[in-house]
Amino acid sequence: MSYVTGTAGSFAGLLEIIEAALISAGYTQSGQVFHKGGLYCRLWTDGIVLQAQGGTGVDGGNNLVNPGPHYVSMRPFAVAAFTWPAQYHIHINTDPDEVYVFLRYGAGGEFFQRLSFGRSSLPLPGTGNWYSATCGNANLGGISVTATTGGYTGTGGQALSGGLFWDTNGGSAQLTPSLLHHGLDGGGWTGITSASNVGGLASCPPSLAPLVATQPNTWNGEAVLLPVRPVIARVSSRYSCVADLAHARFVRNDNIEPAGVLTLGPDQWVVYPFFRKDIAGRIGSTTPIQHSGTFALAVRIQE
Repeated sequence: MSYVTGTAGSFAGLLEIIEAALISAGYTQSGQVFHKGGLYCRLWTDGIVLQAQGGTGVDGGNNLVNPGPHYVSMRPFAVAAFTWPAQYHIHINTDPDEVYVFLRYGAGGEFFQRLSFGRSSLPLPGTGNWYSATCGNANLGGISVTATTGGYTGTGGQALSGGLFWDTNGGSAQLTPSLLHHGLDGGGWTGITSASNVGGLASCPPSLAPLVATQPNTWNGEAVLLPVRPVIARVSSRYSCVADLAHARFVRNDNIEPAGVLTLGPDQWVVYPFFRKDIAGRIGSTTPIQHSGTFALAVRIQE
């Protein structure tokens, strides 16, 4: 099955469930690295943090070839200490291969964290392999997300958007939460600076911000599903799209319950908050907060 949900008692238990689901879906395991076709991702846990790191291959020692600059993670921060057992949602989709893991936790199940990886279907000099999570490999002070920006460094602590390719301010290298191997301009993986810097973050707000800001429709309260199309800055103030994800969409979840299912024609989509839904603070914030407004990611249940 491409979609499974249940409960896990720890990160070690969750990792075992993910590993079994990937193998069942046709992935090969080489040590901690899982690969299928040209997609490679290493998954591991120290019991406190669940980590992922992409690469472009695996060697005879089961080590990643050309790994991304650092790992990304699910990890406890601020008000979001993990409580177990917790509910998981796993999507393993194909054509192209995209994997999405969500963990729902907290006393009321209000918190969500995500770990995902896949391969861009667009023609690129690089492999197009990407990996992403709610957190980078450092602790956060909270969430910072609006319709036009994501991420914050300054007074009050460092923060990320919680969204897939939604960060525009990478801060330190350890914070960068979404990376892609593009190969443009002689480069490799996307950089660690802001989305406005050449070769910097792969980010969606430069192309999608106006559409996200106008959702949901004020007439009938509906919100449309918007494409996940991260771009990177190039020379001469130009941008290039480096991915067009097939199985994920952005949506404002003002009128959609966390982990609610939308049915659109033959497709079903599960809607996950970037971190925690807060209708009162729906527009988010440019400084650290402990929720993600009504910014959400919808992931397809693939038959």
